[in-house]
Amino acid sequence: MKKLTLAGVSYNIHDIAGMPFLIPYRLSKFERPIRANIQKVIALLKKKGWYEYILMAEMVMIVMPSPRNEQFMLVCTSEKSAYRPVFFMDSGGLIKLGAQWNASQFVHEATHVFQHYYFSGQKRKDRRKCEEDACEEQIRFLGLCGCTSDIRRVQRRLKDPRGWWEYLDTGAKSKEEHYDAERYKHTNHIMNDLISHISF
Repeated sequence: MKKLTLAGVSYNIHDIAGMPFLIPYRLSKFERPIRANIQKVIALLKKKGWYEYILMAEMVMIVMPSPRNEQFMLVCTSEKSAYRPVFFMDSGGLIKLGAQWNASQFVHEATHVFQHYYFSGQKRKDRRKCEEDACEEQIRFLGLCGCTSDIRRVQRRLKDPRGWWEYLDTGAKSKEEHYDAERYKHTNHIMNDLISHISF
């Protein structure tokens, strides 16, 4: 099995249904449930007709070790990820949350990839507009799955006057935002190492 060390963490590289997933070696005892849950997500995306949508985003998927209750997810489409977008996800969310919710997050983040390539510069700078559009696609997918409670969850978050992305511009305020800010910093460290691996 191929391995890669990024930001001091050793990752096993997996090909799951044509998508590259990097799973930390230190999560070896959780690797089976993580892979099983990823396969459930992919099966659901195929069943609902969204698999090609995710494939077209050409994302490299990186699972980050996390506490069980955390579900940070982020796609990096900056210029330093010139080869392919990189989708970061917490291991806790992948293990604990259901396939419908995790699959909807794949849809959400893939939408951000398409925004990066097809939106004008001004539109890309409007974080709220980008999040609203990504959430619309996420809600559309959840609707196909009949997940009304998850749809309400996304809608409630959108109504919050302080968007969950605002810590990037104004600094973290809540405990959740401080966690996300630390994760965001960590993704930058990983990206700095990943950029030299042009095989992706």
